[in-house]
Amino acid sequence: MAFIQAALACLIGVAAWCVWRRRRGPSHGWLAIGLMLVAVATAIRVPGLRSSLNATPLGAEPIKHMLVSAFGVCLAVYIHPQLVASRAGRNTCASLAAGLPVVMAACAILNGPWADGGDLLNQSWNMSSMVVYWAVYAVTSVVSMTLILISVTGHPHTRRVFGRALLVPGAATMFIWSLVLPCRYAAYQIGADQAQVFLQKISTPIATFSSGLLIVAILGPIGVKAYRLAARQRSERRLSEWLVTQTGAGLRASHTPEAAYYRQIQMADAMATLQRFAPSPDCPRDPTLMAEQMRQAAAARLAGQNPTARPPRWEWWLQEPSRTAALGEALVPRH
Repeated sequence: MAFIQAALACLIGVAAWCVWRRRRGPSHGWLAIGLMLVAVATAIRVPGLRSSLNATPLGAEPIKHMLVSAFGVCLAVYIHPQLVASRAGRNTCASLAAGLPVVMAACAILNGPWADGGDLLNQSWNMSSMVVYWAVYAVTSVVSMTLILISVTGHPHTRRVFGRALLVPGAATMFIWSLVLPCRYAAYQIGADQAQVFLQKISTPIATFSSGLLIVAILGPIGVKAYRLAARQRSERRLSEWLVTQTGAGLRASHTPEAAYYRQIQMADAMATLQRFAPSPDCPRDPTLMAEQMRQAAAARLAGQNPTARPPRWEWWLQEPSRTAALGEALVPRH
């Protein structure tokens, strides 16, 4: 279990870094920060780190709860970016993200110390001075998870942003996990010991499962997009190499954005050279037919035939990266 928690912490950290790199607005920055907090909170479950934090005045469990509480604020901001649309809104959300954990820390320190490795709720459910602590933790967890569940099930656009179909069961699992602690607290108050023990046992598996879904929901689309981009670039590279062979154009091999820009221009020039020898005045929209026409044009140019009087316009194939990749795949298939 320690290895699983450490791996989850690392993967959530990777997800946070990916979100930060691809952020399209302030709300994505809040999500990245929130994911980093979750990564640290997950890492606290690792026994070695947990024992070290238990030696501090706060203890490992309160620190984990504080991080999750701050994550709840960050998640709410991500789901509703209008909360930080103004300066006052940004200041309020930042104050909540930092202030609520401070309130929880004050409650934990004043009522500590806590037994090492012991469940915090078991030790504090009957302390009236810890009611504020558990109220803050429950409200931030339940409200944020409720917002995400409503968002992914009620708005298709948000579902696409979050990570396809896995987000709905992931959000539902996270919502169930947020209800575990309030239900445990209520079970203690009414004396339902068996229910409390059952909820305590399922808390960690639910948290682990929801973390895994969160990772897949965020990293999955990023990984698929990266794979498709790499495949498209390979097809474009094969097309450019073929054009070099046929026309002698000096296409650049560098992968910098500037080189890619000039490579597109040089590819257009090379295709303009070949289209003057096209066997037909029409530009096929099928990549297989277009590839065959380009082969015939290259052969006609090599044979020294005269250019056609009405050459077609082939630049349509370079206007969209997906078209260019499809043409490259049809012209020079992968071996």
